[in-house]
Amino acid sequence: MDNEQSNDSRVPLRVLSDSGNRRADNTAESGPSALKRLHDEQKTSTGRRFALVRRRARNAGQAVEVDKDDGLHAPARLTTHVANVRRVRMDRKLMLRELVPLSSSGFRQYTAGAMRAYARDLVSGKADTYMLRTEDGRSAMPMCTMYCPTSSGSKRLLAVGDEEGGVSLLDTQYGADSAKSKISHWQAHDNSTFHLQWAPDGTHLVTASGDQSARWWDVRTQQLLNVFDGHTATIKCIAFHSSDPNILATSSRDGSVMIWDVRCNSAVMDDGYRHHRPANRISNANVHPLGTPALRKRRKVVNDARRSVTSVLFMKHREHLLASAGASDGIIKYWDIRQHGSYSSRDAPTPVATSEYGGAGKRPHGIAALTLDESGTRVFAASTDNHIYQYDARFLGTANAAYTAPTYRCSNFYVGIAISPDDRFLLSGSCDRSAYIWGLDATPSAEGPLILQAHSGEVSHVAWCPTDVSQLATCSDDGTLRVWNVDRAVAEKCRRSENVRQHYGVVVTK
Repeated sequence: MDNEQSNDSRVPLRVLSDSGNRRADNTAESGPSALKRLHDEQKTSTGRRFALVRRRARNAGQAVEVDKDDGLHAPARLTTHVANVRRVRMDRKLMLRELVPLSSSGFRQYTAGAMRAYARDLVSGKADTYMLRTEDGRSAMPMCTMYCPTSSGSKRLLAVGDEEGGVSLLDTQYGADSAKSKISHWQAHDNSTFHLQWAPDGTHLVTASGDQSARWWDVRTQQLLNVFDGHTATIKCIAFHSSDPNILATSSRDGSVMIWDVRCNSAVMDDGYRHHRPANRISNANVHPLGTPALRKRRKVVNDARRSVTSVLFMKHREHLLASAGASDGIIKYWDIRQHGSYSSRDAPTPVATSEYGGAGKRPHGIAALTLDESGTRVFAASTDNHIYQYDARFLGTANAAYTAPTYRCSNFYVGIAISPDDRFLLSGSCDRSAYIWGLDATPSAEGPLILQAHSGEVSHVAWCPTDVSQLATCSDDGTLRVWNVDRAVAEKCRRSENVRQHYGVVVTK
């Protein structure tokens, strides 16, 4: 053994035996000198300590267990080779986040049990509670929110649309009481902003409104660049193409889906802005067969109140496929956008594929929101029968999993859902004034969801930070937007003390 290996043998390592049950401290020295050396090591920088441990474990060829006794705040009983241990900065402190190999999404992942324990430490305090204001100082209820997909460094850019038609841009690395957190605010529409979507480049934002238009903004200057006209009712959803940032789709309460290409079909109008006409249109996208076989042959159109197309989504496994869902039938439909013009003139267009409703209700319920995981293999649909259904994105068919809870309520079409950036969690708003988190690695019926309690009104739209799994945001009818961060120390204080808990939104289990 060389000198470096000889010196390394003095480092206390918890060595796992072959059975994984016995541990032995491999310590070559003891007494005051050993304690002083350990104290000196703890005073070194985090990076140097981790480099030292990695090198020693590599030389010894041993697996180690790192736990809270080492001061690293790791989830209990996770083991790994030290060469895989990394630290990342999370919300003004260093925490050990991942201990196992990288997933396809680029995030390191916990085991299912440890990931659930990690999410239990989400908290939201007074400094994480944002109240939106109009330009004249009136309060504005948040309607929708989305994190910037390209936030770098410590920035956590969050766009929020409000009931007064405004858009606010926040940096959630700062508290709500800090002036630095409020980057900009502008009046985007004359009616409520119901949905917004970041362009893939992270410098442009598209907003949808009750004024029947969608608008493309330069976030840096708040300048209006494009206006999308054509819908005859409130626009409910916006979706960008999975690989072409020039193509987007919108869905509306008028029952149609429109596909836009910012490179064509436009003209500068008298107001000085460039207005676009749709490049393709799917009329009556939410039509479904009704009643007797004779009526199904006639393909009667549902009434106006249930025509709404609530959500659209471009697929990743087939870039020419667009998914839609509506308020009437609980069915997801795939449309081939290459069939230019073939859907626009039909009273009842035929999709290339549909899902099968197998929900818990006696009648089909509508779908409030769709989302797709990062891998593009799973589609999730929030149904107004108080379930979230999971489908195989390649085949649709019947749902292969369902997520719910006795208190979970999705009884309107404002409830939103989101997937964590590592594809391990499903987040949803709820009409019972809470937000819910289910683990996607565990059997849905095996354990209940984590319930985020803080709001005093219905929780509608939700968002998970794509660059930081430890942060998410929730909008509520109580007029607030809350940001949730993983903070183990505060979460443990809340669990121990009812007085502390009164000042924080916390996670509970039932």
